[in-house]
Amino acid sequence: ELLLLALGKLLEEAAAQAVSGETQRQSFPEYGSAATLIFADFSEFACSEDGATVAVLLEAISKVVSLRLAPRSQKRSTFEAALLQGRGPFLLLPLLQAPLSFSEPAARC
Repeated sequence: ELLLLALGKLLEEAAAQAVSGETQRQSFPEYGSAATLIFADFSEFACSEDGATVAVLLEAISKVVSLRLAPRSQKRSTFEAALLQGRGPFLLLPLLQAPLSFSEPAARC
């Protein structure tokens, strides 16, 4: 959950720096106040130092997801709850359209 929170902070900052016309947000209040998909042009951000940090965080999250959500994992339900509480789907889905360094690990999640 902490990795997702850090990822969310970095993506919020990147979206705030994007040109306003290039950022779209879709909120889902039925899932809580933080349930928002952020679609932005992350192409310049992907080349920055923070972008490299996001790529590393995404790789770490994808590895944790693959280990924790394995069919025989005893902590699967706990991890699924943390993934949802950390806004995982709302952070990862828009990244499928992002540059390759973000979209590949996001797809593995």
